[in-house]
Amino acid sequence: MDGKMIGPGPYRATKLWNETIRLFRGGMPVRRHWAHFRSYDHSFTGAEAVDFLHELLRRNQNFGPEVTRYQTLQLLRKFFKNHVIEDVKGRFGKEDFEDSGHLYRFPPQSPLKPVPVRPPVRDHSSVPRIPRWDDFEEISVPEKIPVKPLMSVAVEALQVCCLLLPPANRRKLQLLMRLMAKVCANPCLPALNDTIGARTLMVQTFSRCILGSADEVDLDELLATKLVTFMIDNHDSVLKVPSNLRKSVEEHLSHLRRAQIKYAGADTDTTMASPPHSFCRQISREEFEQQRVSGSQGAMVELLENIIQDKNMSIKDKKKKLKQFQRSHPDIYRRRFPSAESEAAVFPERPQRLKPQLMFLTLKKPFQPFQRSWSFRA
Repeated sequence: MDGKMIGPGPYRATKLWNETIRLFRGGMPVRRHWAHFRSYDHSFTGAEAVDFLHELLRRNQNFGPEVTRYQTLQLLRKFFKNHVIEDVKGRFGKEDFEDSGHLYRFPPQSPLKPVPVRPPVRDHSSVPRIPRWDDFEEISVPEKIPVKPLMSVAVEALQVCCLLLPPANRRKLQLLMRLMAKVCANPCLPALNDTIGARTLMVQTFSRCILGSADEVDLDELLATKLVTFMIDNHDSVLKVPSNLRKSVEEHLSHLRRAQIKYAGADTDTTMASPPHSFCRQISREEFEQQRVSGSQGAMVELLENIIQDKNMSIKDKKKKLKQFQRSHPDIYRRRFPSAESEAAVFPERPQRLKPQLMFLTLKKPFQPFQRSWSFRA
């Protein structure tokens, strides 16, 4: 059950959604399963659904063998939220689909999305025929397609967008568009697909990753198809640097060259000369380490001098900070204070406090212990 090929065009996402659901519902094997002492007919496990749908998408020409099992699991989770499938208890949308032995089933109602149909036109003579995708296969593409005046605005806008890309990504885009244009214009190339032409295959393959939205809006896919087609036909003009920008850059470079040329007999006034340009040069690892050490040590020396010269700091705090600096950077501290005298010179000498002189009274007689000469008793 490989399904039919869904070509580019309006409502392609809806058609692809319906085709995948039709193949999944029509081919998924269901049987009776037991869970919690109860049987559930026409059911399947989550792991069985992932295995079947993964193999189905890999064989389908709308997807290809590059589909991974994780992408298949994400698609089944989207099916579960949109009520394409439900668990055996009739719940859906609130929980994630599990790649396990959890049981699921198909709901009785149809989960297909309706495709809008335009009303038929009664008078076909007044309506011009819309060209099909395969009509362009027989037209030989010239080497350089002239850009119409009405399309110049679009070309300039795409030129600006391409200039905003990094150099490497812009070069890859240029090579890819050149390859696609050559594949579309080569009549001797063998058929790449049995059902569609080379141009349609190129547009369909690369329009998915150009302007796809998260909600799969059909208008975005149609715009992506038109954008890829326009890029194939006008890649030489779109990926070319705008002439105005190229002219401005060349004039600026020529002005810089003229400023550096010295003519014989010209005025040698240095005030009118352009400032010299300095360029970076690569240094060795030893020079880098030397500059790093010297730069950091210079900052530490400046910090030490600020601590020493700070007059608003108390002597106690200054001694505390100098002790911390000495423990952290002993080499710098030793160069600044090679001796104890130099370290002591930082702190001013404190005036000595004079002790008050004790005035001893001279006694005429030596002190004698108290002697009782009489008694107070009656």
